[in-house]
Amino acid sequence: MKPNQQLKENSLPDQSVTSNSVQDKPNQPDEKSQTEGTGLLATIQSVLAAAFGVQSQKNRERDFKSGKFSHFVIAGIIFTLVFILMVYAAVQLALHQL
Repeated sequence: MKPNQQLKENSLPDQSVTSNSVQDKPNQPDEKSQTEGTGLLATIQSVLAAAFGVQSQKNRERDFKSGKFSHFVIAGIIFTLVFILMVYAAVQLALHQL
């Protein structure tokens, strides 16, 4: 047997092992299902629900398991600033009408 033939024969079992391990992965949850629900829209919905106090238990658990704390803090700060500006604009509009 030539050395090149030994390398080819040795590489075949390694390839079959890796292909078998790829077949075992469907039993594990895929990455999309783990990160699902933590996007921009879900973060905004969670912040709005928290502001009004109507967050569901399911969404709260999702946020704590797969959400990033920094995203919720940033979204909360932005929501607070927008809310303050809206209240200020409403007061200014009301005072201007008098």
